[in-house]
Amino acid sequence: DFDLSGFPTRRGEILSLDLSDDQIKMAKQSGFTVVDKVKLKAIGLVIIRLRAPSGITASDAMKVLRDENPDTFYEFDHYFGITSGVKIGKAGGSMVDMKIPKSKAFTIGMIDTAVWRQATLRSARIDARDFANRKGKLPFAHGTAVASILHRQGAKHIVSANVFSADGRPYSSAEAIARAMNWMVERKVPVINISIAGPRNAMVDRVVAAAIARGHVVVAAAGNGGLRAPAAYPAASPGAVAVTAVDHAGRVYLNANRGSYIDMSAVGVGIGAEAPDGSLRPHSGTSFAAPFVSASLARCVDAVKPGQSQNCIRQMESRARDLGVPGRDPIYGYGLLVP
Repeated sequence: DFDLSGFPTRRGEILSLDLSDDQIKMAKQSGFTVVDKVKLKAIGLVIIRLRAPSGITASDAMKVLRDENPDTFYEFDHYFGITSGVKIGKAGGSMVDMKIPKSKAFTIGMIDTAVWRQATLRSARIDARDFANRKGKLPFAHGTAVASILHRQGAKHIVSANVFSADGRPYSSAEAIARAMNWMVERKVPVINISIAGPRNAMVDRVVAAAIARGHVVVAAAGNGGLRAPAAYPAASPGAVAVTAVDHAGRVYLNANRGSYIDMSAVGVGIGAEAPDGSLRPHSGTSFAAPFVSASLARCVDAVKPGQSQNCIRQMESRARDLGVPGRDPIYGYGLLVP
């Protein structure tokens, strides 16, 4: 199905938060069934997933529910994807060698595809959990590349949440992201890296805000839709640190999104990252710039404390090397990351 703006969403299903028994009863009287009830204890929310009567689209189902309870939280279960516009070169191709800052080892979280423990990742401690609810082989390529960058930047302990299906074109959902974020909060992971893009979704905004309010830092890839692409979420969710990609000369990645939500720039063109077969390949895209910002913040934020996390973000922004027009701008944000 599609929402009213044309963004893809789970067919015939609607998400809600904290419905009362009377509200659930009213929905059932309109022909809806409760598919699932997910308690997100760490962030204090309960997701109710409703299925519309047969033959009713998600958009029509949303209208029925909102007409019945206009002040109740209802949202589409939008689909999210790996940020489009990502480019992966051949093994042995020309790659940028990023210097690894000297620092103590740190723990970091990532919401992405699954991670395949090859080559250097064998030495990392990886705690993994699947939130895609799919049987069979999971997608590994994207998450493995992101994890390898994080590990080479000093992450010895990676908490990895897979939110992608095993289909040929991996996709995730707002509910999967919400459950993964709850797990990150439960595990008390200070910094959470997300290289996923999709439309604005109130459920995703809510769980990102809940994590940030508790002192976590959420870093997200700004998207690779290009100059005229709409804002990508959760990068554009309030409070998230949105990261764009530049090349070694400080020029913005051709496919990178632009917008007022861009916070930081980091090198993300031709970055050497691991493939599931253990080979090192050049990767380009905002997905591979975000881990550098996440790692930099993880070296500063050593505990889940709201004050500390915000101070570390402000310090990072103040140290950034200005690019483009003076001051913060919609192409480079505050400027290039200075670790």
